[in-house]
Amino acid sequence: MSKINRIEKGFTLLELVVALVIIGILAAIVVPLATGQNESMTKSTMKADALQTSIELESYLYEMPSDVSTLQSVVIETEGNEVVLQGSYDNLFVIVTNPDVHDYQVCYSSVTQTVGEAECPTQTV
Repeated sequence: MSKINRIEKGFTLLELVVALVIIGILAAIVVPLATGQNESMTKSTMKADALQTSIELESYLYEMPSDVSTLQSVVIETEGNEVVLQGSYDNLFVIVTNPDVHDYQVCYSSVTQTVGEAECPTQTV
């Protein structure tokens, strides 16, 4: 048998796939930061936290109305967000802020039953 000398040029399929995966991971990190989607995602998380907290708290207050007559600014830390509960059984507020999003807060009011950016009382923590 004769020995065949091959000169291999180029990249193997595995090397190309690894390079594409690395580029994809870097793009997934950089693109949201470059396009400002990070702040939009944070605001959506803030709204979800306000809604979820209000649902859970109102369920608790419905079952145990005598346990809480007035909330004196209860503060809950979630993943990056600060949730403040204040008010009374009849007039409950859930206020969500985030240090990464300046001059923006989300408020839930039990009177209007809505989550929004307006009508938030002044926080007294």
